[in-house]
Amino acid sequence: MKVATGSQAAYVTLELILWALVSTGIFITAAVVDESGGSEGFGASEAWFYVTLLTVGLLISRGLAKMGNRGHDGTRTL
Repeated sequence: MKVATGSQAAYVTLELILWALVSTGIFITAAVVDESGGSEGFGASEAWFYVTLLTVGLLISRGLAKMGNRGHDGTRTL
């Protein structure tokens, strides 16, 4: 009998799905605002900065989720 640990593979987590959607939205917004030609536009450098912040947040949240994950025998599962 296989016992579930409650953790999922990284590619199916809600965090990764939201990261992909928000990152795509940031890049689309940067492209649209850049096309409008505004002098104070939301350009590529700002878009990459915000996506980098999102990525760091995702990595921290995944690390915290794995840190508290223990098996039924009291050992940590990685």
